[in-house]
Amino acid sequence: MKRWLALVLAAILVAVALVGCGQDDSADTEEERPDVKVVGSQEFFDRADAMPAFEEAYGFELADEQKIALATGDTAVTEKAAAEGTDGANAAMAYGTDGTIAALDLVVLGDPKGVQPIYQPAPIFRKAIIDEYPQIPMLLEPAFAMLDLQVLQSLNAKVAIEGTDPGAVAQEWLESEGFLPGAGGDAKGPIVVGSKIDIEGPVLGEIMIKLLEGDGFEVTDKTRTGATDVVRKALLAGEIDAYPEYTANAITVFYADEAIDPAVLKDATMTYEEAARLDLEKAEIVWLAPAPANNTWAVAVPREFSEKYDVKTLQDWADYINGK
Repeated sequence: MKRWLALVLAAILVAVALVGCGQDDSADTEEERPDVKVVGSQEFFDRADAMPAFEEAYGFELADEQKIALATGDTAVTEKAAAEGTDGANAAMAYGTDGTIAALDLVVLGDPKGVQPIYQPAPIFRKAIIDEYPQIPMLLEPAFAMLDLQVLQSLNAKVAIEGTDPGAVAQEWLESEGFLPGAGGDAKGPIVVGSKIDIEGPVLGEIMIKLLEGDGFEVTDKTRTGATDVVRKALLAGEIDAYPEYTANAITVFYADEAIDPAVLKDATMTYEEAARLDLEKAEIVWLAPAPANNTWAVAVPREFSEKYDVKTLQDWADYINGK
């Protein structure tokens, strides 16, 4: 009898221990789910059409401690940080034309709600420059017309991954496509060309510079001028004469107070035409025809994270953040 009671008691103790172990395993599993930490520029976290737009559309909110804000808008830096888990980062600000995404084994999260407007890069100039040199659009637009998504990703990768100077990348591509050497001609200018401080801005800026120089223009290179607000102020102040800008920025940033049909931002032609109209009327800035590539804001995560937690879209990501 005593032996039987001892066996029963032992069985009960084993069962309790197993249940306890199961509870601990569950708790451990919950603890293993890492908190989302996103690395991006301060502009990405602050601009209404960037992370705040994703938060509003997909129903999540990042806490301050989940944001790793950098002074740079260089997505090669943000994406590398997410790929390597720097400071716990497991997501990064990205752009649609980034050349580093595949190389770093990242996945761009889908945007099923179509939150992002269309951001096509285009050369923009002070009107006084175009009035004086009306041949500039014919000089630059054919090259920009060839900058589709694949071409820009390739050019950006040469800078971000191979470490090639943007000027050399621009020179090589323009020569390979027959745009250089240019026609030369009488000395013209000077023209000051700026750009933003990311990877793509200097590449586009250098394409503009090389084409202008090839036609005999004296050009001052001020690429990497600063973030969007800095380079915009420089253009308006006449400190630079031109730089590459993105079509939707005119509507979502520069003239955000204007009453504009949101449908405009979903159509490439309408976005460009509205940007050109607003800037010409209000700031005497001329937009040349844009490139076909759409360099929209995006969020990229490591492929391992995406597959382990089944996070493929921004909605999946929002559900993960919200603990669903």
